[in-house]
Amino acid sequence: MKTLLTMDLQWFSEEKTEKATPKKRLDSRKKGQVPKSQDVNTAFMLFTAFLLFWLFAGPKLFSDLQGMMSDMFLRFLNLPVTAENSTALFQQLTWRMGFAVLPIMALTVLAGAFASFVQVGSLLTTEPLKFKLEKLDPIKGAKRIFSARA
Repeated sequence: MKTLLTMDLQWFSEEKTEKATPKKRLDSRKKGQVPKSQDVNTAFMLFTAFLLFWLFAGPKLFSDLQGMMSDMFLRFLNLPVTAENSTALFQQLTWRMGFAVLPIMALTVLAGAFASFVQVGSLLTTEPLKFKLEKLDPIKGAKRIFSARA
């Protein structure tokens, strides 16, 4: 005859069994330890970038690229290939492309900041930025990299 043993498996779990007290939660928030999903920020930023390209920036970016190419073919095609001409071409194209993409990049960064604000609220703390010497220990770092949890 088989007998079954009942066993409470919560003793083997690494999860907490009790909820944190309000003081503990407030202390964790002051340290900057808040639950936040990076995937929400990434998804919001990607959605904003695609929406901007689709609605506003697509035609403008296309016309800017078209203008850059026609300018390059009209002005720089007849110049001799020298280091100075190549440098001037590269600098001009980089600046024009940067100014063409700057509004999209700025609005995408703002969308990421907004998504972070929606998740966490207004939280400004320097605690995660503090320098800690124990983070520079190469032995602990190697253990973290090669541990079973990694």
